Amino acid sequence: MVTMKFSVGDTEFLHEFAVVEELAVACILGTDFFVRHGMAIDFARNCLQTASCVYPFRLSADKPRLCRLVLSQPEQFNAGQEKVVHVRLQRRVPSGVQFLGIVESERRVSNEQMVARSVQMPDGDGRLAVRVLNTSGCSLSLRKGSRIGWFSPVAAQQPAGWQVNSVESVRDDWNPLSDVKEWGGCGLTGDEKHEFERLMARNRDVFARDSSELGQSHLMAHEIDTGNAKPVSQPARRIPPRWKEEIDKQVDELLQQDRIYPCYSPWASPIVPVKKADGSLRLCLDYRRLNEVTVPDPYPPPRMDETLDALGGNCVFSTMDLASGYHQCPIEPKDQLKTAFVVPNRGQFAWKCMSFGLRNAPATFARLMSMALSEVNWKECLVYFDDIVVFAKSVGQHLERLKHVFQCLRDANVKLKPAKCVFLAERVKFLGHIVSQEGIATDPSKCEEIQNWPRPCSAKKVQAFLGTCAYYQSFIPQFSEIAAPLYRLTADGVKFEWGSEEESSFCRLKDALCSPNVMAFPDFSPGAGEFILDTDASSRVGLGAVLSQRQADGREKVIAYGSRMIHAAEKNYCTTRLELLAVVHFVKKYRYYLLGRKFTVRSDHKALQWLASLKDVEGQCAMWLESLQNFDFEIIHRPGKEHGNADSLSRKYRKHAGHESCPSCQFSENVPVVNAVFGSGLSSKEVQQAQVAEKKLAAVRSYALDPGSNPSAPRVMSWEERVLWAQRQLIRVESDLLYFQSPGSGCQKKILLPPALLPKVLSELHDGVAGGHLGVRKTQEKVKARYWWPGLSRSVEEYCRSCVHCAKAKPWRSNRAPLQPICSEGAFQRIMSDIVGPLPKSRGGNRFVLTIQDSFTKWPVAVPLSNQRAPTVARAIFDHWIAHFGCPEFLVTDKGTNFESALMKQLCRLLAVKKCRTSSYHPMADGQAESFNKTLKSMIKCRMSESVGEGDWEDLIHPSLMAYRSSVHRGTGYTPYYMLYAREMRLPVDIGTLPESIPASAPAYVQSLGNSLAEAHSQVRTNLQQYQRKQKVLYDSRVRGPAIEVGDAVLEYSPALQAGEAAKFHCNWKGPAKVLEKISDLNYRVKHANRGKSKIVHYNNLRKVPERPEQFRLMNRHTAVQRRSAHPPEPAGCIQEPAGPATKEPELEEEEEFYSYVVPPVAVGPRHGIVGPGTPVAPCAPVAPAAPAVSPRRLRERRGVPPAYYGNPVLYR
Repeated sequence: MVTMKFSVGDTEFLHEFAVVEELAVACILGTDFFVRHGMAIDFARNCLQTASCVYPFRLSADKPRLCRLVLSQPEQFNAGQEKVVHVRLQRRVPSGVQFLGIVESERRVSNEQMVARSVQMPDGDGRLAVRVLNTSGCSLSLRKGSRIGWFSPVAAQQPAGWQVNSVESVRDDWNPLSDVKEWGGCGLTGDEKHEFERLMARNRDVFARDSSELGQSHLMAHEIDTGNAKPVSQPARRIPPRWKEEIDKQVDELLQQDRIYPCYSPWASPIVPVKKADGSLRLCLDYRRLNEVTVPDPYPPPRMDETLDALGGNCVFSTMDLASGYHQCPIEPKDQLKTAFVVPNRGQFAWKCMSFGLRNAPATFARLMSMALSEVNWKECLVYFDDIVVFAKSVGQHLERLKHVFQCLRDANVKLKPAKCVFLAERVKFLGHIVSQEGIATDPSKCEEIQNWPRPCSAKKVQAFLGTCAYYQSFIPQFSEIAAPLYRLTADGVKFEWGSEEESSFCRLKDALCSPNVMAFPDFSPGAGEFILDTDASSRVGLGAVLSQRQADGREKVIAYGSRMIHAAEKNYCTTRLELLAVVHFVKKYRYYLLGRKFTVRSDHKALQWLASLKDVEGQCAMWLESLQNFDFEIIHRPGKEHGNADSLSRKYRKHAGHESCPSCQFSENVPVVNAVFGSGLSSKEVQQAQVAEKKLAAVRSYALDPGSNPSAPRVMSWEERVLWAQRQLIRVESDLLYFQSPGSGCQKKILLPPALLPKVLSELHDGVAGGHLGVRKTQEKVKARYWWPGLSRSVEEYCRSCVHCAKAKPWRSNRAPLQPICSEGAFQRIMSDIVGPLPKSRGGNRFVLTIQDSFTKWPVAVPLSNQRAPTVARAIFDHWIAHFGCPEFLVTDKGTNFESALMKQLCRLLAVKKCRTSSYHPMADGQAESFNKTLKSMIKCRMSESVGEGDWEDLIHPSLMAYRSSVHRGTGYTPYYMLYAREMRLPVDIGTLPESIPASAPAYVQSLGNSLAEAHSQVRTNLQQYQRKQKVLYDSRVRGPAIEVGDAVLEYSPALQAGEAAKFHCNWKGPAKVLEKISDLNYRVKHANRGKSKIVHYNNLRKVPERPEQFRLMNRHTAVQRRSAHPPEPAGCIQEPAGPATKEPELEEEEEFYSYVVPPVAVGPRHGIVGPGTPVAPCAPVAPAAPAVSPRRLRERRGVPPAYYGNPVLYR
């Protein structure tokens, strides 16, 4: 008996309980407790009643009467295949409720699949495993969530000691043949087929269905000989918080499978989690420092040539592979602590079995497999590391040998993986060779990279092919004669034409590269030369490699050629990672030749030499380095000019490969080539004609032709003619062309460019190939170096400033409209709402925060959300604001889809709330919510530095709200709490202070509260107007931008990327678009030519299309944007007279019944070019300052322009 304290509701009780075994629930309250405390159970009201209290309770949920079973993940069934799948109950199971039930088939699909009947108990999440048989004659694919059966709960009334068998307890029915990769390829009779099936069923214990069923061999254990080296300890590396849960799960699985154990060791290696393609994590271990101090194991690898020779004369073959073979080999207990690795926040763990990445692991595993199959090796089977091949001359003999091999594996307590096994085949691939009844054949893939080399389509492709050929030219007789036609195509100035002679040379060289003169069989005899692997990677093209072996005469002979295209994701790799990928890929591809032997890797990328010394390797690179730790190799650097064999193979693919070449285009001759670079077409004759036609050059031309005549200056001249006449002595005539000779510039002469040719010259030197849309200064220098004309710099500047392409692509100072404060007259009249997130997942499963704030009292509410879907947001707004404070008049949000959904529209209609939204990419109208979000995040961020982890942020929401509500707001001068309750919030520091006097009666309290709130609200209105006025004065001091009217062509700010668009080449300004309507002084309705629907855009996100002056408009060159007004535009910032009396804009414009854009009234001074003086403004918005008065001393004439007159635009300091 024990005495325990427990609580019912808020009341604590002390009672004596009896402790018993196998109790179905945690605790039972008996009648003695209810009698002692005078309690009664009211099942009608679901409560416990006493004389003074009522304690409501909730009855445990009944078991579901009948429930469907649906698949937890997609499944694939072959014809006649039977396997166990994971399913779940479609109906939600209450937490803690467990019950037995009968599993039956779904009758409507019983003609395709059959679920084995069983009695099972689902886990806490309603999941269980069932056996499914595909009864159809074809393969069957089932999606996640497919209905496959029924679950019927039953009463658990079995006698003591009787056990209900689940799928896991009836594993003896599993046949590994259902998971075998391939079998029966040699053509079996019916009796042979049945005999093989019985053999597999009897030996199913030799196969592992999953990682939890691996064996543990007792024949030998792996040793890690570190000699007298000191323990190597490395600190744990930082791991993203979102991966910690998955890492802990995998560590727990390894602990449950008894592969690792917690330890305290002076040795420590870091873990490196790697994200796989399917999104799951793989734990890799960085054992490089441990491997550096490990003594190499001299165990010789098997002789590949002898292994292959033993397969001759047989016709039936089977290949088998172990399931996680390394993990089935134990580690010597004395060396287990050396494998210790560090898991952040959990300590150290050591391996009981051999892990990947350990040095000498391949040698240990080869020794283990030789010992396990010593009785049948070389007689009935062959083993090469973890690959096993069983051979025989007949099916009957083969089945008998399989039986012997299975028994040897059973005795060694190692298990096979059925998905990697092939049984009873007449042809198998083993150790890079094709083994069949005809004998041993070389794998065609060794030469197919050369034989399938695509026909070169350019001189550059020919050079790439000749790079490989030239590397082996000493092995190719008459190489220079054979390759001569191809070398002619690479000469300068030779037109690329592919004919029969070039085709013959191309084919003969490919045959020569695959001939015995260049290629050789690998030599595995003692003292044979080492293997050499040359690798190379070509960015955005492919990978290439050549495996060679140094022969007895010292020359290198090719063993195999290799190449492959790089995938789409790999095109984003940096050069070092791409070169490392080439090494990893081809080391794995030729592992049969390289495993267990020391070899050399040659690369033209020098950074790979320090591969072993890289620090803090993470992600994919860590996984690659772990796979390379099983090999013994050295990386040496070789200059690119000496690395032509692998380099050419990496460049054999075309950059836009992926489509077969068209046969009709392969031998096309006389293909026209279009030159991509074209000039301006300005000829001397064209310039001469333009100079003669230019009237302003008449007087200067006469003087230049006859300087001695001393003609008099014309009486009436323009300012350009005056400048030309003043510089007449520097103008020369050569070849009937007028040149300007700059003083002090030596012999440098510049063409006198008439205005008629100026548009064509500028279009080439700014817009054309030689221009590149560079800035004003660079374009001016480029033009002035070649041409001269009065005011040429100003003309170039005007042209560049009016370039539409530059306006769309280059950064410019955007428009800035005057600030218009939003005035609220009362509490809870206008509320602002926004979403913060996504954030790290909290302990409550939330990743977003909905913020709501009243614009008058500044009272905030923050609601953690698990998602930001419209139903979740709408429910949160109703539950946490409307249910407490009532319906507001206005709800202001951004244009998020959750706020713009049909559900939110319906909610606002029902509650008579006017929904307002900001325009695109302009959150200033919802600036109060944005400001509160910033403050809230800052408070949580500061508090999280004191917390344990990012999962605690949800616990800091309410303390942060308390701090904000009790703090004085700068705009109102009161705390939000006082604005609601007419008193300050009582804080922990106020415990010792005296409470405020409270009126004696309720009416007196109500009257006092009303007076206090009325006084506070009145003062807040005054404070807000003063605060907003200061903000407006400060903000409006930087207002800029010209007036935009209906019909104007504008560019729209659009930072969002389109599908497939690169961020680096994205233009933030789109257009031109046409202004259809001026909704207010701040918002405009615009429409793009290529879009069918108009949209509303804020003034700050619009830019007028730069108007190109009339003199620069070229037909068929650029589309000139025609303005409605015939007057040229005034420069931004210049004084502009108002066109007429301005009218006051209504506060809100309706759109789609009740939707509105936040477009309050705005007043702008005439210096901003929007409205003139005298415009009526809102009470809380003062008139902007008038245009500044500028003294003549501060006026500056525009470059190259005569003195300013009244009405002319000017620049001032």
